[in-house]
Amino acid sequence: MPWFAKRGSGEGRAIEPPEQRQSPYDAAILGSKFDQLVETMGAGLGVEHYIESLAAKQALFEEVVGGADAARLDRDACLALLEYMFTARRKFAGPFVSMALEERERLLEALWDEDTDSLERIRAFAETAPTGGDRKVRRAAWDFAAECLHFRAPERCPLMTRWVWDPATEAGALRELIRGSDGLREVPLGDTSGTYEQAGEWIADQLAERGYYRSIPFLIDLALAQAYSDYMQAMSFNAGMVTGELGAKADPLEFVVKLLGIEPPRRGGRSRVRRYPKGH
Repeated sequence: MPWFAKRGSGEGRAIEPPEQRQSPYDAAILGSKFDQLVETMGAGLGVEHYIESLAAKQALFEEVVGGADAARLDRDACLALLEYMFTARRKFAGPFVSMALEERERLLEALWDEDTDSLERIRAFAETAPTGGDRKVRRAAWDFAAECLHFRAPERCPLMTRWVWDPATEAGALRELIRGSDGLREVPLGDTSGTYEQAGEWIADQLAERGYYRSIPFLIDLALAQAYSDYMQAMSFNAGMVTGELGAKADPLEFVVKLLGIEPPRRGGRSRVRRYPKGH
């Protein structure tokens, strides 16, 4: 069952009213960020363009890791996925594509084991992956696993990357949706898959109130990316921490599309993944 299955996602399906639940999130903050997102997208390529870009990414992931051979990814298949993972491709591409095929297969088999909680699978993947004890590589491995699970089946698994919510640092897009979070000594969010599921369901409720019932997983992704984009841009202005990694800010959606890995193709079709010697 989809993690927000109570809502209809297509024409002709009845939409049940949003459930009443306690939530730490602020509807006005989300509304402001979502309105800004829609206005910016509408002034450019249009909302549908970004939804279609995410749908195309999802179709690739479903093709590559959605079948019976999902655990047997060769080097080219790994690089094809990493092309669409901004937060994973810089640090994790080398260690991952350099693994022996048999080792990579064992790592991925555990990730696809749906008898185990999704967040626990992501955590186990990051702990088992070849990170060399490097914290940044481990975070990149975490994001690789999170994106694989989400884009393989976005209606069954929410996006659980570290930029959405990182309990270790108490930072992420979810924090940005809590009013007064800058002054909180402890953010009232958990460290379970339910944290992400409940946040996604709450965002879907807010979108339903605005008349959005289709492509909900992708709209949730875009809303979260907008929230974290606002945070990163504020940080870059205050400390110059982000500009060097993400580039110029002429395009207000630049951070959003990079976080979601849906940047326009490079000139000549050049890859964004660093080249590595051919291995297994």
